[in-house]
Amino acid sequence: ALGALIALHDRRAVTELTRTRSLRDRHEMRKIIEAISILGGREADEYLSFVAATHDDDEIRAEAAAALARMHARDGNTPTPARN
Repeated sequence: ALGALIALHDRRAVTELTRTRSLRDRHEMRKIIEAISILGGREADEYLSFVAATHDDDEIRAEAAAALARMHARDGNTPTPARN
């Protein structure tokens, strides 16, 4: 199902993915981090930035940061400024 969402490239799926997946499930996080980065958009940027800055797991934070960088490179966008 995740592959179909990516193929459709419907950014509305980002909302559903971020709301229905547990931040604690490392296996699920790995799958949705990349899917969200491929779908892109402002909500994807905010979610990946949040995970990269706050997740308890160093590996998940690193994966989110790398996915965010790939998303920005693909879209030719500059990163969202960090929020305090």
